[in-house]
Amino acid sequence: MSQVGGPGSHLVAHLARANCLVVVPQDVTELPAGAEVDVVLIEGALQ
Repeated sequence: MSQVGGPGSHLVAHLARANCLVVVPQDVTELPAGAEVDVVLIEGALQ
């Protein structure tokens, strides 16, 4: 698993390879290990 974040158009390539998106509320700045999160699976994502 890799994280994508911060500014920069170079991050688009990472998003293109993603098979899911993790939904983190805007006001959350940290998540402890094992925290439950909502996940959006991307259908047809490249493996």
